[in-house]
Amino acid sequence: MRLFHVLLDYGMRLLHAGKDFFEVKDLIRVSRVELQNIRIHNLKSIYEASVPELRALPVDESMKEGWKVTTRCFSIDLNIGLRELTVSAESKLKVFFKTKFHPFEMIIKPLVLHVRLRVCFPFLSVSQSLALDKGSASNLPHFATFSIDLEDVEIKHWKGVRIKGKGTFNKVAGFLVNSGVFTDFIRGEIGRKVRKYMPLKFAELKDKIHCKLKKMADKTIDLYAVKIFPK
Repeated sequence: MRLFHVLLDYGMRLLHAGKDFFEVKDLIRVSRVELQNIRIHNLKSIYEASVPELRALPVDESMKEGWKVTTRCFSIDLNIGLRELTVSAESKLKVFFKTKFHPFEMIIKPLVLHVRLRVCFPFLSVSQSLALDKGSASNLPHFATFSIDLEDVEIKHWKGVRIKGKGTFNKVAGFLVNSGVFTDFIRGEIGRKVRKYMPLKFAELKDKIHCKLKKMADKTIDLYAVKIFPK
C-alpha cells in the first residue's frame, strides 16, 4: 500500500512537471468542436477510493533475441477518486464559415475512476547461444523494462460537469451541458480520452525508466566488468 502511494505521488510529479496544472499540448477534436490550450487544475486532489485489488497472472516463458525471458504479470484494479477539477481551455465550433476560439471553463464534479492495469516484469537469463561478455551485458534489450498496459477504464461515480465561457457557442453549450442534456456523452468522451492518452504516458514512463536502468547498468559494468569479465 505504501508503494502505491509512492508511485502515485511520483506519477503526479511527472505529470505536473513542476507546475500547478497539467497541460494538454495537442489540439483535441470532439465531433465538430475543437479544443486548444487545455489546462487541468487540481489533479493533486487524487485519492485512493478503495483498496487496490492485485491478482497474479500465469507466468510466461519465451526466447527473445537470444535471451530467455520469464515474464511475471499482475492485474491491478484501482478505484481512483478525483475531487472537483477545473479545466480551462479555448473552444470553437468547426463549420463552413470562419469561427474563432473563445475561452471557457469546465468544472468537473467529484468522480471515481475505475482503472484496470496489467503490469509485467521480465526476468532475463542468457541462453547458451548468446555469449555473455561486457558488450552484451551492458546492451540490455529494451524489453528488459517492465510494461504497463491499460486494460479497462470507466467512470463509476459521476456527478456531472458545469461550463461557463465567452462566445455564443460556449454560452449555448454551457446552457445545454448545465441542464444535463449531454452528461452521458461527456462521460463517454472522458473515458475515451483517458483510454487514448494513458497508454502514451505509460510509454513515456517506460522509456524514461529504461534509459535510467541502462545508465545504471553501464556505470556498474564500467566499474566492475574488469573483475567479472577479465580480458
